[in-house]
Amino acid sequence: MNQDHLATTACSSGVASAPTMPLEATKQLLAPPASQTESAVGSAVGSVVSSTVATANLASPASAVASVASPASASVPVSEANPSAAVNVAQSTPSTAKPNILDESVVGTEEDNGRPSRDTTNSMVQLVIISGRSGSGKTVALRALEDLGYYCIDNLPVNFLLDLTTMAMTRYPKLAVSIDIRNIPDDESYLASLITDIKHNPQIHSTIIFCDADDQVLIKRYSETRRLHPLSKKHLSLSEAIVLERTKLSNLAGFADLRIDTSDLSVHDLANEVVTAILGSPEKHLVMVFESFGFKNGIAKDADFVFDARFLPNPFWEKELRRYTGLDQPVIDFFKRYASVGTYIKQIDDLLHYWLREIESSNRSYLTVSIGCTGGCHRSVYIAQSLANLYKERGFNVQVRHRSLEDKGHNLP
Repeated sequence: MNQDHLATTACSSGVASAPTMPLEATKQLLAPPASQTESAVGSAVGSVVSSTVATANLASPASAVASVASPASASVPVSEANPSAAVNVAQSTPSTAKPNILDESVVGTEEDNGRPSRDTTNSMVQLVIISGRSGSGKTVALRALEDLGYYCIDNLPVNFLLDLTTMAMTRYPKLAVSIDIRNIPDDESYLASLITDIKHNPQIHSTIIFCDADDQVLIKRYSETRRLHPLSKKHLSLSEAIVLERTKLSNLAGFADLRIDTSDLSVHDLANEVVTAILGSPEKHLVMVFESFGFKNGIAKDADFVFDARFLPNPFWEKELRRYTGLDQPVIDFFKRYASVGTYIKQIDDLLHYWLREIESSNRSYLTVSIGCTGGCHRSVYIAQSLANLYKERGFNVQVRHRSLEDKGHNLP
């Protein structure tokens, strides 16, 4: 840059009275002595910017900064004079840049974008990985986890596991996946690195269960089901495929938190083993369903217990109560006058309570108790609702259905 160009630049900036000087002299003028502090430098640069704005009568502060900082319009870049001075100039200029959404100092609200903001900092994923040799019972184990409320995926490609766990932090807090010989990567180091990352992630509580059985047991199971082993497609015999599968899954088996030998286990025993590993006890949270029905409409076909209430006093024969149901207070007060109704409810409760632990340990998910009367509107409804309320108070997971009332279109609570 020559002296004539510097003079032209100064005039175009509105500083017509400023004397023309060489470039090196201009740098020395702008550069502060070494003894000055960074704050003094910032003030000096700010003064130059303010003076330029006042003299040139510019509309935008950014234009003034550009006239000083740009090498094309000023004698020297600010960044060459002092890096900290450039920071001070930038801070004096209003910023129009959008905040970085990944910046922890930026806090978003629901009104910012019309969508609820999701805070995943405290999200915890319960991840269960089921693996093992083909025919060892992985499907049974996965179904047991599904009954416990897990979102289950069978035969998940390992490459998708990391993305799935990230998504699960907001959508699937209880996640179970099955990984076997069909979907493990050829690179064993990738699988080892992936599982190590998952186990060390503080937001993921992981459990790896590996199912296996004796070779002869697996051969027998394949013979009974007549299914093709996944590795048999490589022109291997069944016994050769089973042995090769053990070798290929050996590294994954080494990461297992629990290994289950299913050689001598029934499907119910295996399910109990899995439930015990997850909950600490073999009993699942049994759902108790209490339903009422009318015998004139047919007996309940999905019931585990059926109790007949047609011998009890019937409010139907009292005209003022006929239009009510067993959920209405006038009918409730009617039944409370008869000790036989309370005795019958207590005897049903005693029977259920006595056998409930055995029922829970049998790996059942539901227990349906049906109470029937003639029309399914009074006696059966009152008894079924009374039992449901009783077991709700005890902390059981309870569902109630009144079939006849539903068929008649009654508004149920």
